Amino acid sequence: MLMRQVVLSVLFGWMCFLCSGETRADVGNFPISSVSAARIAPPESGWRAVEARLYTGVGIPGGERLAVIWSAGAEGAGRPSGMGLSAYGRSGAEGVSAWRPLGGMRRFNDRVLRFEPKTQGLQGLPPLVIATDNGGGCLGCDGVLLFGFSDEGLTPILPELPPFLFLNGVLPGHKGHPPEVEAIDGRWDRFGGMCATCSPAIPLYYAWSNGRLKETCDAHLDVYQEVIDTAGGGDTDSLPLTVFLAGLQLRWPVDKALGLLRTTLEERRLSSPDFFKQEEVRLIAAARRAASAMASRPCPILSFSLD
Repeated sequence: MLMRQVVLSVLFGWMCFLCSGETRADVGNFPISSVSAARIAPPESGWRAVEARLYTGVGIPGGERLAVIWSAGAEGAGRPSGMGLSAYGRSGAEGVSAWRPLGGMRRFNDRVLRFEPKTQGLQGLPPLVIATDNGGGCLGCDGVLLFGFSDEGLTPILPELPPFLFLNGVLPGHKGHPPEVEAIDGRWDRFGGMCATCSPAIPLYYAWSNGRLKETCDAHLDVYQEVIDTAGGGDTDSLPLTVFLAGLQLRWPVDKALGLLRTTLEERRLSSPDFFKQEEVRLIAAARRAASAMASRPCPILSFSLD
């Protein structure tokens, strides 16, 4: 599950800096006690530092950068009413107290932030990956934010993704793949009247390359095949739509994927239930219009539009 659209509006803002090359900056823990020792004052009264990371090396302009996560309220007071993220910089020749703020704090109300632990020591990712959640169980309730550093502070990375995608998390890498970012296609959230927790969650995959995220779904065909292979054990209203989308991700012809969808409906004795009947014609028409584009795109289902 992922961040709500209000959080995505921060993520997809225009960026003014992208880290260069394929490697990631060196990252180290920065003790909270060192934040005070370095004379870094809280950005607002009553706030305290809860985590900090030191960044040096590739992709860090002009020396070192420090990222600090702040929390409103006292330690042990329960879920914070707000959290924030801010950046500081210094050149290698400056002393321990020479950290200077770079831009203002980015504030997130009713949302918990933390440095994504899966990224520690990984190469091939954006400089700063922040895990975030609001304590709910909905699509968009948790996920990741991606930032780069510039002289103005933290810059949201614009991965040029469609606005309906939610960044779900980071995959450390498997089967020889580099680390990747996993996203979820939000167009299926409550599609045709389904409940939020019933909606399909088809994963899409992106690798960080030359300062941008590029589609890598075609390297994860085993994931989509497993969705189809295990469909018989599923018991949710979204299953027919899920197997249809998985078939398209495998670059099946639309009619073959449609046949699987209808077979699944029949096996479950659903015969185009109300939640899907209203949208079935529009969905199939959109897939057929985009058939040629889907054949060559790494993430085929992103080729068609439901508008």
